[in-house]
Amino acid sequence: MRKVREARLNENGARNAGRRLVPAGAACVAVAAVLCANPAVAGTVTTVTVKESSGVGATGFPTTVVIPLPEGRYQTTSGFSLGVPAQFEVLERWASKDGSIRHVAAHFQATVSANGTAAYTFRDDGTNPAPPEPVQVADGATLITVTTGPLKFTINKTSFDILDTVWLDRNGDRTYADSERIVLPNTADGGRFDGCTNVTSGSCTAQAQNDASLPAPTFTVEESGPMRAVIRAELPTSYSGPNSHRHGYAVRIYAYAGRSDVKIDYQLQNSATGPALDAGKFAGPLYFNALTLDWALQLSGTVTVRTGKGDGTVDSRVLDSQGVELAQTLHDRYQIRN
Repeated sequence: MRKVREARLNENGARNAGRRLVPAGAACVAVAAVLCANPAVAGTVTTVTVKESSGVGATGFPTTVVIPLPEGRYQTTSGFSLGVPAQFEVLERWASKDGSIRHVAAHFQATVSANGTAAYTFRDDGTNPAPPEPVQVADGATLITVTTGPLKFTINKTSFDILDTVWLDRNGDRTYADSERIVLPNTADGGRFDGCTNVTSGSCTAQAQNDASLPAPTFTVEESGPMRAVIRAELPTSYSGPNSHRHGYAVRIYAYAGRSDVKIDYQLQNSATGPALDAGKFAGPLYFNALTLDWALQLSGTVTVRTGKGDGTVDSRVLDSQGVELAQTLHDRYQIRN
């Protein structure tokens, strides 16, 4: 059993922990999109230029661009196209006018050479092609199941360990055999909050809380394909006093069509519910030593963990029995360590 710890926060304050789990042989890259309006060409609304800035190139990399639209022109996304499989999401309408679409988000997968650019034409008279393997979401009574093609995972609604069971389809037959499970249900996995109570000068009483052992959060399937799925889980803080509080969180899990990586955005929240509200107090100090996202991976043989460092280089190391930790040590610093 190998452990990969995705994020640790070591400050007495709240921070966001957003991490993408990337398979061996891949690296995260930075892409930016620029809009160039060209309404003079029939059917052409704008050109989206995607720039790769990490110097490693990107193939089918999940990309989102927000496109502003003129008042009164579009009520639906019918006919919208980028020439590649895309998912269009209405973000805002001209509410005080005619309710037409004001901003639309286009979710697609860009391919760009190292330090290069790629142009995509946004049209309103085209046919939006479907992805070869659309992401699928099944929202059941106790489990949410997400399938991307090479990856399948479940989210437990009653014991929220973020990723409950994960299958990586190594042989490509899309049957997701038991032997292809790389994460198994474990209440010690997922989010863990190492909090403090009885805080005095420079010390505190430890208060460990595993997300999977807390009350069930509220789940929302915000997006369900075809290019990406977004699942949100939220649990408010319960605050009764400085020595009695339960941390809250909002977690979004992103999955992408035809890809084996997922993105997890974990937000520690401090908006309280509970008896303190009766006294008009909505929150209090939330002191903690660490916030950890932790998984025990079911992997055998020699396993290499590759972590993009944000400067075009990659940290590569063999995963041992102690695991690998990506740790945020300050607001702008991190360490990668066994």
